[in-house]
Amino acid sequence: MLEHVALKTLARRKIEELSREAKRLENGLESEKAFNASAWEAYGSELCGGEMVGNEARIRKEIVEVNRKVGLLRKLVDGKLDLDDENRLCARLELIEAEIRNVLETKSLISIELAEVRTVKGLLSLK
Repeated sequence: MLEHVALKTLARRKIEELSREAKRLENGLESEKAFNASAWEAYGSELCGGEMVGNEARIRKEIVEVNRKVGLLRKLVDGKLDLDDENRLCARLELIEAEIRNVLETKSLISIELAEVRTVKGLLSLK
């Protein structure tokens, strides 16, 4: 993997690129909102308000996603995210998934046994 210094430099460049993208999207959102308001003033109910709202929501969602990516890259630059942790995290996840499978299997066996007990109690009219 690249050196940490090279990674941080690459991350900073990507942050700048994504920040420009976020700014472009924010400007696009403002333009979209202004256009929609103007069009609504002029044409009102003849327009599809749902489409207007949907377009604005789509742009907002893109902005949130770009900002999320910037935040992750900043964590790397700030030393709060280590890309070398991937193997350790994958191994830990596999362990937890195995534990979950074991717990679910145990739960299933207990549920079967409990159903048998309740069935027999019901047949014998016991509470």
